[in-house]
Amino acid sequence: MLVRQSQIEAFRAAAWRPFEEEMIHHLRQFNPRHFAVVGEAGMRQAIQHGLKNAVNFGFSCKGPLRLFLEFMLMFGSDFHSDATYSWAGVVLRRSAVPEMHRAEELFHLARQYSEVVGGPGLGFEKEALSRARSIRWGDLSNQGDDYALAGLSLLTRVYPEKVAYVGREELQRSILKAGQCSDQHEVRSPQGKLLFVMLAFSLGQGFASDPLYPWISNTLRASIADPEKRAERLHAKAKLYLDAVLANLGIEDR
Repeated sequence: MLVRQSQIEAFRAAAWRPFEEEMIHHLRQFNPRHFAVVGEAGMRQAIQHGLKNAVNFGFSCKGPLRLFLEFMLMFGSDFHSDATYSWAGVVLRRSAVPEMHRAEELFHLARQYSEVVGGPGLGFEKEALSRARSIRWGDLSNQGDDYALAGLSLLTRVYPEKVAYVGREELQRSILKAGQCSDQHEVRSPQGKLLFVMLAFSLGQGFASDPLYPWISNTLRASIADPEKRAERLHAKAKLYLDAVLANLGIEDR
């Protein structure tokens, strides 16, 4: 009997479905605020996206798969290829190492990252979020024409602890990739590029198409003829998102 590729894919999807349901329940508890913003349909899309990537790295056990999905919520859906989190990509690509060992190493590295970058009681992260929230659209136009240099300076002011942990070389790679992303969306002004740099640094390198942040892709696809106006709208949406994050952390707008 000939079994078509479409049938094979259908069998695979059916096999994954119970685990998807389990992860829907788990991620709702893991990050209820993010789940509420994305919704069940959006989270299901993110889970499917994440499981495909995790399988490509040789993950097949529940624990490592669950950890991979948790990392997506913490660091963005494309964390595995994000220069900002290069340590994760290094571990994932060690295909000769058993997946449980890699998952354990990723867990410990993430805890170390949280302790150093987040700070005691997430104090460093909270301060960085407050500083980012205070940046107005007009402020981004006063940083000079060299967006890469301005981006490095701006990120250092906003979140010095994370910049120090990531390192200059990896950060420059991230900034250049964010600039390329802005070009793809025809956002070419220095302030527009700086916005993309900040979003990539804060939400992950794949922010523009990340299913966990549908408000970004929706804004970038909005029927606004001027790309720079779309970028300005995106900045306004980002501030609303930060308002919600800060409120969830119990921090009043300053």
